[in-house]
Amino acid sequence: MARLNGVNVDATDRNLKEYLLEQGFLLEKIAVEKNGDIIPRSKMEQDVIHENDQIEVVTFVGGG
Repeated sequence: MARLNGVNVDATDRNLKEYLLEQGFLLEKIAVEKNGDIIPRSKMEQDVIHENDQIEVVTFVGGG
């Protein structure tokens, strides 16, 4: 199991980009941290989720 925003998820050995898209995240509106490191959007497709990974997704919200 990995953890996404504090919740256990069965995403081990999954492609990070594909998994986030399946979960409904809009890649252009989020920032992703995995195990304390920021993952650039350009690297998400090559990144694989491993057992015990800690993933945090932050969504940007506009306002005025």
